[in-house]
Amino acid sequence: MLRTIYMPQNFYCIYVDGKADDHVFHAMNRLGRCFENVHVIQSRDEITYSSVDLVNADLVCMKHHLTKNKSWKYHVNLAGQEFPLKTNLEIVRILKILNGVNDIESYDYPKGHDLRYRFVWKRGNNIMEVTTKKKHPFPYQMEMSKGSGYPLLSYDFIKFILEDDIASQFLQWLNDTYAPEETFFATLNTLPWAPGGYKKEVRHTMGTYLSRAVIWTGDPAVCHGKMVRYVCVYGKGDLPWLSSRPQIIANKFDMEFDKTALDCLEEVISHRTEHPEVDKLDLNYYASLPHVKYYSSLNKKQKSAEYLQMKKKQWLIQQPAGKNVSDMLRDKD
Repeated sequence: MLRTIYMPQNFYCIYVDGKADDHVFHAMNRLGRCFENVHVIQSRDEITYSSVDLVNADLVCMKHHLTKNKSWKYHVNLAGQEFPLKTNLEIVRILKILNGVNDIESYDYPKGHDLRYRFVWKRGNNIMEVTTKKKHPFPYQMEMSKGSGYPLLSYDFIKFILEDDIASQFLQWLNDTYAPEETFFATLNTLPWAPGGYKKEVRHTMGTYLSRAVIWTGDPAVCHGKMVRYVCVYGKGDLPWLSSRPQIIANKFDMEFDKTALDCLEEVISHRTEHPEVDKLDLNYYASLPHVKYYSSLNKKQKSAEYLQMKKKQWLIQQPAGKNVSDMLRDKD
């Protein structure tokens, strides 16, 4: 993956799970020492599947990127079993169309799935187990949204989730929930003062989620590989479908299951990198995405930090304890 997407002007952060074999971590360290723009996180935790550990690992790399350089525009969150469907140049062209809006899968929580945050979950044998204890509601009224933990995030949105007090409280509240990475980004993105945010429904089943090409159980697309935890692990039979996708990244692959699929994709991306064909990109598709159209309709003032903070004050005042919040804001002013 790194060989395929590497460019000297980009910045790369690698977080190796604390449970990984030492030789994997040492190999990544040796790789990182070869490039000034590749950073391998040294202080690692053992990641529990579907726990807040996944979000915390993401935030470690986000903080590193903010301190390292302030010239980048987008953070692309990647997992180890993914592979790009677009070249670096194609990704840049697509991100220019986004022009500051995030690409986060976000929709109302399906019925029955809300037990993920209505009950307390605890760790057990590297999995999250539900208890009978109900969680206290989040102290602010927020519409909970669900989505993917692998979004495209703007620079300003990264600063927001790392520095905003409500975002910080929300992450702390999600600490004992199930799969908070599917709740954290999707919900915060709908807040009125979230940079690059929106309340539009964006999901892969509607073809509006740009970040990932993925096949879940029940999707109309046929998986020619194998289904693992309800998601397709691609095989060579999926190559025609993958090659037709407008999305940036494909999830997911397993070299021990089918190396041919990855080898072929790598060859295709390598060829397009050496022989750019960006004119073949359907830029109208990206410009017509509902969240992209919404954000492009906003004027400069509506995207400004001052305007977004004003929207936050209004949101706080509308909370059940709005009068107290309003008095607090006046005291601050």
